[in-house]
Amino acid sequence: MADLREENTSLVDQNSNNKILDPRGRYLRWVAMIFMCFLPFGAYYCDDNPAGLQDVMKEDLKISSSTFTSFYSWYSWPNVIMSAVGGVLIDKWLGVARGATIFCSIVVVGQLVFGVGGFFRLIWVMNIGRFIFGVGSESLSSAQSAYAVSWFLGKQLNFVFGLQLSFSRVASLINLNTIRPIYDSLDSHISGPKRIGVTLLIAASTCIFSLGCALILWWLDNRHRRIHDKDNPNDAADEFRLRDVRHFPVSLYCLFAICVFYYVAIFPFVALAQLFYESKYGLSPAWSNACNSLIYFMQVSFTILAS
Repeated sequence: MADLREENTSLVDQNSNNKILDPRGRYLRWVAMIFMCFLPFGAYYCDDNPAGLQDVMKEDLKISSSTFTSFYSWYSWPNVIMSAVGGVLIDKWLGVARGATIFCSIVVVGQLVFGVGGFFRLIWVMNIGRFIFGVGSESLSSAQSAYAVSWFLGKQLNFVFGLQLSFSRVASLINLNTIRPIYDSLDSHISGPKRIGVTLLIAASTCIFSLGCALILWWLDNRHRRIHDKDNPNDAADEFRLRDVRHFPVSLYCLFAICVFYYVAIFPFVALAQLFYESKYGLSPAWSNACNSLIYFMQVSFTILAS
């Protein structure tokens, strides 16, 4: 074991001439930060695909508003517990690199199933796809946060958290302003449910891109940990135990409550706002989605400043 560690250290030293990828240098963490920001990009882009396609999705798939909103319900239900479970899995068994790759792969599978279900107008398959997508999506955000904590400290960590959140909202912002043009561009080729399905499958390419970022981060994290784990050996006292929940401060639960009320107020409206803007104010689908994305634009603009 000692020989293996010495060999790994020597490999790192041999590559130390490359200052950007030198784990002892100052640049590697900022390179890694770029891939951390794009890690959940595909998940956030595809999360609000239905919101950007609300009118045509209801028309092409011949579904009611309640069936449409069920796409968000099937996404949300697994996250009632999976966000916490995913964090525990990362901390105790999977590790951040393996966990991020696994959850990112689940997101890819979920979006592909959602798209295939739309192509064949199989609503139950689309629901399964959204459920699978939800299992991976929020747990992937937990992996992103774990990466940030393992690479950054202090004020840098606050900045990185803000930047990660901004990039996530950039993905949502881009989705609401591009997913409908993608759908419209397919007008001369296909129509009906197949058009919806192909649009959703094209959107899945962003999830595949994020999976590529997860694999690159895994490689970078291995370089980082060869030095970090040697200089900072793991402390058993730092491992998470379920009974530790009893010691969480009241202020943390207040933050949980703030997030709950914020999500309740904002995201259900975002999911259904396109038709509201069209019927109430006579806006075109493009302008409706643009107005719907303003909340994300404001988040992108001010999150980094607040951090």
